[in-house]
Amino acid sequence: MEPIAFWGKSTKLKKRSANVIGQVAATLRAHPEFAKVGIEVHVHPRGPKDQKLSEDRAKLIKNQMMKRGVAADRLEIQSKGSTKPVRKDGKNAFKFNDRVTFPVLKVKEVP
Repeated sequence: MEPIAFWGKSTKLKKRSANVIGQVAATLRAHPEFAKVGIEVHVHPRGPKDQKLSEDRAKLIKNQMMKRGVAADRLEIQSKGSTKPVRKDGKNAFKFNDRVTFPVLKVKEVP
């Protein structure tokens, strides 16, 4: 699966990312046992607005998931800002640090 990508320091999704969000939403709809899933958003260290950018991106993804039929109470925003970079320096470090993951936080039995 491709990563969810944004344009620069914005909350504007790249077109291909809508498909990725759709795939994640379809997976969650097909698996009700995933009772709670995090939307964990990291950003490349850019400055004092990193945490807000992370939060805004996470809210956008949550809204997109809800539009695709995932209940809001199954989604938990976990904006990490720039606190856990994968790469600190180097060419294209932002491609590794700007990332979204969907950790399963709670599993329930489904009859």
